[in-house]
Amino acid sequence: MAEPEGFDAGVHAAVAARGAALVDFMTLEPARRPGVDTVHRRAADALLVHAPAGDADALERWLDDWMTAHGPFVR
Repeated sequence: MAEPEGFDAGVHAAVAARGAALVDFMTLEPARRPGVDTVHRRAADALLVHAPAGDADALERWLDDWMTAHGPFVR
């Protein structure tokens, strides 16, 4: 969901159930993306991605691809 200065990215329940460390790890990769300033863990199952110059659709596709590539929980 688009927010004034960023994007709220939901974390799949299976990912959140694996623990805080995994969700924290997930904040590292998007933070390295062009146009992304910061990524904060908003809740156990949500990330807030601050990307004022970012494209919400492109970011969502990238997050989906990343989770598919890095986690058996999505397949």
